[in-house]
Amino acid sequence: MKKIAASLFVAVIAAGCGGKAKPATSGGDVAAADEHQGQHTAEEHPVMPAELQAFHDVLSPLWHAEGDDRQANACDAIGSFTDAAAALRNAAAPEGVDADAWMSAAEGLDAAVNDLAGPCTGGTAEAGAMPFDQAFQGVHDAFHVLLEMLPHAEG
Repeated sequence: MKKIAASLFVAVIAAGCGGKAKPATSGGDVAAADEHQGQHTAEEHPVMPAELQAFHDVLSPLWHAEGDDRQANACDAIGSFTDAAAALRNAAAPEGVDADAWMSAAEGLDAAVNDLAGPCTGGTAEAGAMPFDQAFQGVHDAFHVLLEMLPHAEG
């Protein structure tokens, strides 16, 4: 009985998530990542202000990419990450979001991008740089802090 209940639970969860697996991308297959990005935004994310959407547009195809080029492509985008994080820092908080909390989270995202620059520019652990995967996870997590502050549309 427990096995049936567990199977039913998994089926319900899969149906709720659309049953879609993360697309297989390799080395920066941007078209597949862009297709996934549209699905991800429409199904899981609230409506984002333009500055947060711009950051998402940089992050999403790189975050969801797989393969040997993932790190190189993410590192190549440091300038885009930096510009998008600066635009967020300089933008007003979205309506319904605490301005101080938004600014603090935007500064956290900026700090995470700076941490990502370390391993991307050859920084070593001895010099205080995080490993790439840890730094990139930090950027993703900091983005989600901002995302989770947004009010979700009524469905």
